[in-house]
Amino acid sequence: MSNDLTPQQEAFAQAVVRLTNQQAAYRAAYDVGPSTKWTTVSSEASKLAALPHVAARIRQLQDEAAARTAIPTAAQRIQELREIESADPNQIIGMRWVNCRHCRGEGHAYQWRDEMEYAQAYDAHVKDKSKKDELPPDCSGGFGFNGTLDPVKDCPRCWGIGEQRPMVADTTKLTGPAARLYKGVKIKGNGDIEVLLHDQLKARDMLNRIQGIYKDNTAAMPPAASTADQVAQAKTPEDRQRAYLRLVSS
Repeated sequence: MSNDLTPQQEAFAQAVVRLTNQQAAYRAAYDVGPSTKWTTVSSEASKLAALPHVAARIRQLQDEAAARTAIPTAAQRIQELREIESADPNQIIGMRWVNCRHCRGEGHAYQWRDEMEYAQAYDAHVKDKSKKDELPPDCSGGFGFNGTLDPVKDCPRCWGIGEQRPMVADTTKLTGPAARLYKGVKIKGNGDIEVLLHDQLKARDMLNRIQGIYKDNTAAMPPAASTADQVAQAKTPEDRQRAYLRLVSS
């Protein structure tokens, strides 16, 4: 809201754009009695809309509304296609190799995230009667496992390769070409989530066509004459026979 407008003037300006009628906007913004003459409402609405700061606010709101509904220009569409075509899908979804549980454990023993994780694993072991002859989980590897870190090259358990972990970005924070490439998500019947991206090859194909890099030459070729047309154009029976034989042989 502009600092020069009162709350009622701002409400009037908003209503003018929304209702496209000054009299209706005045009734929506001000306490107008049911017995008030329409001529009075019309006069007051016109005076209010003519105030410089109110008129400026109405124009500003109208411009903003027009910008929201305007049809994008060809240049804007081309820029959108360029952003889709050049975007890096790895900024949205990909596969990372991260450290395994033994990479940073003490003596490369199994490393737990924290004491709570270890306690839960210990309790589960004690309750599982099928494991009564097995040793309880070992905590000699220590705590503090961070699943986002890179593998350790000399880890004897994963040979420095680590473990695969799928990565999906926070799509609400995507910007630039990556935000343009992102299309949405699809939740499948089993609960799995599929990340949807716009077709980059299709965007590239459309850009190539717009720029004239390649054309569909078949559209410029004249239609081939049918067998009946070519035979009918022959003037003599001999010409018609030869035309027919040429078509059959080809």
